[in-house]
Amino acid sequence: MKIQFNAPPSHPDEVNGLKVDYAPTQRPFAKWRFQFVLVLFLLPFISYAIYTVYNYIVITESGFVLLKTMKIKTPTEGVVSFIEEPGTEVKKGDLLCILTNKFLEAEYTNYKNKLKFNEKNIKETIANNRMSLEIARTFYNERRIQHNKIKDLRRRGTAKELEVANSLVQLQSAQLAYTNAKNTLESSKLALKDVYLDRMKIDELKIKLDALSIKSPNNGTIGSIDVQVGELLSQYEGLMSVNIENSTTVEVFLSPEHVKYAKIGQELTLIFPSDFTIPAKVSKINIRAVKTPTGLRGSFLRNYFSIALEVTPQEEIPAKYLINYLPIKARFNFFN
Repeated sequence: MKIQFNAPPSHPDEVNGLKVDYAPTQRPFAKWRFQFVLVLFLLPFISYAIYTVYNYIVITESGFVLLKTMKIKTPTEGVVSFIEEPGTEVKKGDLLCILTNKFLEAEYTNYKNKLKFNEKNIKETIANNRMSLEIARTFYNERRIQHNKIKDLRRRGTAKELEVANSLVQLQSAQLAYTNAKNTLESSKLALKDVYLDRMKIDELKIKLDALSIKSPNNGTIGSIDVQVGELLSQYEGLMSVNIENSTTVEVFLSPEHVKYAKIGQELTLIFPSDFTIPAKVSKINIRAVKTPTGLRGSFLRNYFSIALEVTPQEEIPAKYLINYLPIKARFNFFN
């Protein structure tokens, strides 16, 4: 009979044949430590794999909302007495700004007064000169008839030579007076030239004064305001910009590695702030690569050049997003 002196324990808590009651573990989550560390180790690789697959299927690029704007400038110098507020919707012909120019107003008033005075005096002078011309013409005709009668009487021998000489002197004097009257009338008519010039100047000043009330050339919305009431402006100085109605486009900058999406009619989704989306299509492609705007470059972007796409929204863009150069995102789907 073989005697076994060291029998194996019959229970995990048995030591040398005696049962030992161990205290419970002080770290209840110790058994999850390994799994947690493993997950932390694998998480970056899993995230990168998901990111790579997502970016392969869904291409997201940056872009701008572009509004066709018209710069409004001053037609002449003046002081701003009224200007519309930014964001105001205007129609063609609506008042945008009023300038005042005291010098133009005074010049216009002076020319009007001068014209009124000259017209009255010149018309009276011309009327008087016409009357004088008629008198001189009548007197000249009478002297000419009388001189012809005296010459006829001289041929018949009933008039003396002295009478003929006196008649000739009177005729020449009447002819000279008639000639002077004609010249005086023509000179007074020449003064009308100054009246016509004054009228042209008044019309010119009237156009300039009317231009001080600056009106909208198109339907649209007032964008930026560059001046304020009371400010003195010189000619051709910028006043404001007007965003023209129905002229909104979107420009998207496509990375060269995604060139396959650069085709007319390519569908995409425009993503505005607050994750508002609008379907769109590519309507125009710039035939030359352009530098990606600095504000749209990613932190790890190596290629600073992009393919510029002009995109047409398929739905109306809400007014709150109609902001010139508002950054947006454009999402291209791999399966489109």
